[in-house]
Amino acid sequence: MGRKHRELNVFSASFLDVLCCALGGVILLVIAMSTQQKAETDQAQKQLRQITQRIVEGYDVPVPLAVRANWKARGTDIDLSVKGPDGKLVYYNAKSAPWGALLRDERHAEAAMWEVFCSTDPAEGQYEVFCTYYDGGSGNSFPVTGSVVLNPGDRGEVKRDFSTTLTREDKLDSGRTDRTRVARFSIRNRNGKPEITFHEILN
Repeated sequence: MGRKHRELNVFSASFLDVLCCALGGVILLVIAMSTQQKAETDQAQKQLRQITQRIVEGYDVPVPLAVRANWKARGTDIDLSVKGPDGKLVYYNAKSAPWGALLRDERHAEAAMWEVFCSTDPAEGQYEVFCTYYDGGSGNSFPVTGSVVLNPGDRGEVKRDFSTTLTREDKLDSGRTDRTRVARFSIRNRNGKPEITFHEILN
């Protein structure tokens, strides 16, 4: 008489129970991670709003590096952009990089007309600051002023002001925002603190 062979059922009820428990655990872990990430994102956005508000009110900015551009032509879209040590450009279409972020992208403002870039951890290397006319406004002359500030509000604050006049011809059809360079500087860390060296300031 031949030996009977038991069929091996890998999908037994016990196995399915274990599989369901494991899947449930993974789902709970993903939900927990998503909740934590959302909380961290909300906290970061809250901090950015606080920084922006302090800039609006003219108070000290709690970041190591800040760049701000201002203009008076109402209804005009002027774009501030910053190129970092890695060659990446932070501007209205790419507002953040590992070394900083554009906190405010103003479009056709009728009141507060400014844009600001901030870095909480500026990487070592060279930076370039650009201002570009995008559209709007009347006439063909758009004066822009601004500043690059290291350690704003601190006793070790280092600040340099720039100014330029943009025209409609300064806009590039390709949409690039690195037409008019208004500042070029380098950051290096010494004893854990950033130091700045200015190479070019447009006045």
